[in-house]
Amino acid sequence: MLKKKEKFFTPALDGEAQIGYDVVLGRSHQLLEFIKKDSDNLQQFSEDSLMLLQLYRFDETGKKQISQFYPDNRLIMPGEIEVEVIHRCSSITGMERYLETCRPEGTSIISMLGHGDGQEDHFPEAQLHKKWVTEQLTKETNLYCIHCEEPIAGKESYMLEIDNVAESLKIGCAHVECTRPVDRVLGLVKGPVFDGYSYLKSFDYAFWSKAKGQRLLEQLKAMGIHNSHILWNNDIQPAMKGRYCIKANLENGDNTYVTQRGYVVRGAHAYIESQVDLHNLLLNQLTEDPFGYTSFSNAYGNYSSLVDKLEVGEEFRQCLSFECVPFTSTIHELFDVEGDYYTPLVYLTVKDSIAVLDGYIFMLSSPLDLQKYLNNWKEKMGYDLGGDYCVVTVKNDAEFDRFMQEATDVSIKIVVDPWFGNHADLVRGYFIDSYDMEIQQGLDKRLVEGPLE
Repeated sequence: MLKKKEKFFTPALDGEAQIGYDVVLGRSHQLLEFIKKDSDNLQQFSEDSLMLLQLYRFDETGKKQISQFYPDNRLIMPGEIEVEVIHRCSSITGMERYLETCRPEGTSIISMLGHGDGQEDHFPEAQLHKKWVTEQLTKETNLYCIHCEEPIAGKESYMLEIDNVAESLKIGCAHVECTRPVDRVLGLVKGPVFDGYSYLKSFDYAFWSKAKGQRLLEQLKAMGIHNSHILWNNDIQPAMKGRYCIKANLENGDNTYVTQRGYVVRGAHAYIESQVDLHNLLLNQLTEDPFGYTSFSNAYGNYSSLVDKLEVGEEFRQCLSFECVPFTSTIHELFDVEGDYYTPLVYLTVKDSIAVLDGYIFMLSSPLDLQKYLNNWKEKMGYDLGGDYCVVTVKNDAEFDRFMQEATDVSIKIVVDPWFGNHADLVRGYFIDSYDMEIQQGLDKRLVEGPLE
């Protein structure tokens, strides 16, 4: 996961919070007819001519919105002159940038830019508004489009001021394609993380920079396990409630507790007793490959699956029996671990559909490494997603449960961090299989198989 704490972007403004005027590109037959009356050269005008206007936002009394903007593309100027807005921004610099790439081909533009006397930003109301805009821009603005609410990433985006007669005043980021003609463009959203990781299209930087979790994967990686099958069980909520739990008695006299996703399994007395009987029955069948817990990480599994993962000085402690005991606040404080167990993870979509490769959905635990994985998948397996993809974040275990259930229902499998070798063999990766499906197929022969849930 991302470890950086600094901001992931800065607004590259077109000037220092320019407030006093708007620069507008638009089309108006009324305004065109008005101009024609005062012009001796009518040949320079056509019905398709565009107007480049500089409009003051405040008058001498501080009154705002001399000209009235309406979503999505309407402007009413003094004298009830109506303009179809094509682009609105805070400065001539911003308009020049827009025209460099978006100027309608073959269309003449009539410039009606004013020059002002420099006082338009000094009216009292303009000064107050400038102070508010500056404060908003210095805040930790979230990296979500103010319109579609999807993440801002991997492409050019605008910093906008929403200012019209139909909506509340606000500042925010927006994708270029989501920006409406009447949205007042203040500048661009830029940042080194966008330049260095441009392949993370639509990636949710803001969430990922603060996310915590992946406890299972971190445990596996710490134990040197980079290729494993993990059993997923979505029946987690009932296991977090109840007055009784399952204690595991270890050979050295210590004890621990049966957990699910880092939480001590709880339930009513009758249910826990039935689980204890089942656990003890399975435990007694594991005489040749005993079940136990590691002394440092409290990882559990059969001896054969844990012995070569022990750290220096760490011991394998065989479990001798299970028993039903009351759940207490002390057990909660010592053995319950907060945070998400599987997530966050990401996957890819192509044209709004989840990318499925040979019946598998590839998920990643480290999105910053996406380009390396894309190269590996293409080189070793011939999987080429091209550039038309988006990176989608599964933010918490509740979302992951729904994702897994939907995939399982249509017989699609999940593999996390798949990395392929020279012979198209999977050399690294975590397969996540449905526990219920394994039960149905009669494969539940052991108490656990590695750190399974």
